[in-house]
Amino acid sequence: MQIDHLEAILGDVVITVYEGEYDEENGEYSGPGIARLDNENVYEGDFVKGLFHGHGKFTWANGMSYEGDFKRNKITGQGTYNYLDGSTYVGAVLDGKRHGQGKLTTSAGQIYEGDWKLGKRHGNGKMIYNEEGNYVYSVSESLSYLNS
Repeated sequence: MQIDHLEAILGDVVITVYEGEYDEENGEYSGPGIARLDNENVYEGDFVKGLFHGHGKFTWANGMSYEGDFKRNKITGQGTYNYLDGSTYVGAVLDGKRHGQGKLTTSAGQIYEGDWKLGKRHGNGKMIYNEEGNYVYSVSESLSYLNS
């Protein structure tokens, strides 16, 4: 599963084919559209001032995909990654990385649900190691000791 490196800024490539709304006055893609990029990646979704912005789906040439929020050509907000090995991530994303609350389900059936920071598990969370749910590891941070 490719999870460590994702393109944070997706629009640094050339759009070779565009189908959708176009703002003639400003010369920009605007509204819903489909962009086929020079590296064979595809974005289908909302454009604002020529940028991927709003809700959309980005599909890499290798078949991996992300569907969710985009802000100024960045994968940022809430969304779902579908990885090549069948694993999925649903939750918060910042600059293309899992960040905030989210749930990763691996193709082997393991589940991590909890906090993420810049693509890594961080903070409170629960790891379920099998489909029956009888092998669970849970981490809860308590800051009460700081008040003593």
